[in-house]
Amino acid sequence: MADRIQSISVQRGDEKTPKQRAQEAADARSPEAIAALDRDAINAATPEQRLAMIDVLNSSGTQFQRIQLPYLWDAFGDQLRATAEANGDRWKKSFTVAASLMRSNYNVVQSRTMFVRDVVHVANDYLDVNEQYCKSEFGRFGLTESGDIPIGPPTADQAHALESTRNDAAKLAADQEAMADLRNVVVGYTNIESPPGGTGAPVYVGQQARFDPDNAPGAGPQPDDLAKGMKTWEEVKKQYDALDRLIRARLMVNPTLFPLARGTPEDASKTKAVAAGSQTDALKTIGDGLKGVLDNIGKARPMLSVLAPDLEPIHGQLIAGTRTGSPDRNWKTSAFYSAIAADMVEERKPGPWWEALGLAAAELGAYVVAGLATGGTALAIGLAAKGAMNTALAAGKADAMQSAYGATTTEEMSLITEGQVNAAQAELIETAAFALIDTVFAAGAVRGALREVLHFEKAAAEGATRAATAANKWMAKEAAKEATAEAKSALPALQAEAANAQKALEDARSAAQSATPEESARAAAAVKRAEEASEKARGLLQATQEAAEGKRVARAAPVVDPNGLGSKASYDATVKAARKEIGSAWKTMTSAEREAKVVKIVQDRMAAQGIPDFAAVIHTPGKGGAAADWVTWSLHIDPALLDGLHSMEDVVSLVYHEAVHFEDFINVARLKLGENLTPSQVQQLLGIDQRGLTAAVNRGKLLPAAAEYTRAKAVFESIWGVNKGARDAIYRTMTLTKLDFELEQLRFNSVVDQQTGQLRPGKTTADLQTAQQYYQQKAAAHAASIRAYEQLPEEVQAYGAQEALLQSFERADFRRKLNMAIAAVVAAGLSAAGLSQLAEEK
Repeated sequence: MADRIQSISVQRGDEKTPKQRAQEAADARSPEAIAALDRDAINAATPEQRLAMIDVLNSSGTQFQRIQLPYLWDAFGDQLRATAEANGDRWKKSFTVAASLMRSNYNVVQSRTMFVRDVVHVANDYLDVNEQYCKSEFGRFGLTESGDIPIGPPTADQAHALESTRNDAAKLAADQEAMADLRNVVVGYTNIESPPGGTGAPVYVGQQARFDPDNAPGAGPQPDDLAKGMKTWEEVKKQYDALDRLIRARLMVNPTLFPLARGTPEDASKTKAVAAGSQTDALKTIGDGLKGVLDNIGKARPMLSVLAPDLEPIHGQLIAGTRTGSPDRNWKTSAFYSAIAADMVEERKPGPWWEALGLAAAELGAYVVAGLATGGTALAIGLAAKGAMNTALAAGKADAMQSAYGATTTEEMSLITEGQVNAAQAELIETAAFALIDTVFAAGAVRGALREVLHFEKAAAEGATRAATAANKWMAKEAAKEATAEAKSALPALQAEAANAQKALEDARSAAQSATPEESARAAAAVKRAEEASEKARGLLQATQEAAEGKRVARAAPVVDPNGLGSKASYDATVKAARKEIGSAWKTMTSAEREAKVVKIVQDRMAAQGIPDFAAVIHTPGKGGAAADWVTWSLHIDPALLDGLHSMEDVVSLVYHEAVHFEDFINVARLKLGENLTPSQVQQLLGIDQRGLTAAVNRGKLLPAAAEYTRAKAVFESIWGVNKGARDAIYRTMTLTKLDFELEQLRFNSVVDQQTGQLRPGKTTADLQTAQQYYQQKAAAHAASIRAYEQLPEEVQAYGAQEALLQSFERADFRRKLNMAIAAVVAAGLSAAGLSQLAEEK
């Protein structure tokens, strides 16, 4: 033991001080020596020694040895920032070689928090500026504070503001349509195969390829094509980009049009409504656009702290120095802060922040990251056109960003003179684009077989039009009995016109086989349109046959509740309003008018139950139905349902179905409030829009004694609770079985010609039996998945209400006919037996 004590004493006597160990490690310039230092030695080192050791680890050593980097920097204490500023290259290099380690530095952790705080500060500033801009525009156009059209004539200034904006909208719409039309210009071929050896004329030329701004064709024009005037992809892209810049310039000059053009610069539907619609339509479109921005601003404010780490455009502004959050922090000029900011962005690799706002694309959220009235619209359109969320950070790709901050070097800014788009430069761009577009529609482009194909396409369309005219005779009837009788009389004409359209389609297909390679793309498009016309005629024929039979198959058991949207009183009020507001005018209305009427009728019933109006009606083409979005409180609907071919009763009942979902969402929120969750906890749990949450709070807690309690609990468990996994599985199965069924349809069609019912060449009866077996299996599987979907708690209620409302429409029609019959009895003096017989017929 004495020997051991003596040994320890000797070791302690030889032990070096922290300062000595720091000196030795610095002198050795060895990563191993530096890695062996403890905190005392690092703190005892001089500033020069620490910097020397930082240099060693910045240039060599393992990641394990570089663990010392944050400790070496932290040892500077309150002088860290000044030291980092004076040694900017060293500081940045440490982040380059050991970013994950440097993030543990105490001062870095604090500064990262400040960066997020500054992002929120800048975003809030933008929201304030944009909110004020939208409200001031309400006044400029004579709209109310809520953006609605007031009663009474506008002032001279307000009328002038509208007229000026309509003129701007007309020019913008023309440019947008030109952008869309450029997609029709042929710029080459999908593919070309060269002969062996790669010389001589091509042995195979694929389909003609039309211009796609994002993708060049597989093969460009051939020498003969160029001689005939075919354009290259590069030529058309140049004009497309020029129109893109012109559109951005127009929106910079008149930011009020930005909400109408966002989404895609090629969609001119809303700008045309302002340019060519009535004064009321123009003001409503403008007001709705501005209100949409204000609604989104209100939604974004409480989410900024969550969104901040992903708001890449503002990260770029702070890093570029165009915005600062605090006077003592500049994320560009400060070596200390700039390295931290750049590392945060690199680490985070910001994702699609706009999705958290319920938006489909980055440019839709421009109100969060730019000032619309100060050129920020160029940023928004730039994000859409370039698909470039990284434009905020990428050197040499900041056209849109520079525009947003008043730079005068970008091409779109060069198009603006004294606050207006330079007319001469705009005309040059438009003339060049229109010249390309004119080549698409030149008469000389249609010749030979192609002319024949187009002729038969026209014949198919005419057949479909005549079929629609015949079908309208029964569709225009309000009463089911009248519609059935009219459909029976129209049926022969429908059958003939459907056959005519089908024959024209077959002739078009036959003629298309003779088309030359350069004609093939247009011939294929013509055949496609003929197919659509024939399909429309067949659909009208099927609908007429069903109407002639006078049958409608119920999809679900009708629901009749004591109160709410499922009550008889609500159904009857809906039917009464539909008959009064729409009546027999359904077929003569435009799609927009149908939508407005249906939404108003249903929202009136919603309001009667304390359910907020839809925040928006969002069109979802191709979906074939409607949906209720509780996160954004929006109604989604396929615009094809508003084409007039679907009955007023069906569309009203479908939208009513979605309204029932919104009622259930509110009741689920009330259920959770009844379980003593706070409103904020309920919102976090359900993700429900503030409108629905407010309605739930106003209605009060839903307790077990309430009639809606059991259903609300079942709906919660289905969508958010223990049955969510099963519900998700049903949705997945429904999607997969639909795809399987559609694929099997294609396979079946490859065996049997659906037009003639005959086996295709080379196919046998055995092939047919096998195809039928698989087809029936896939059809049954898809039908089963749909039935499972319809049995979800939320769907049982919604489909039940939808069916009950449809039956209410039918009863109302019957009562109407019976009243007419009674009036006829009174007028004719019929007997009671005659009345009974007449009522039976009606």
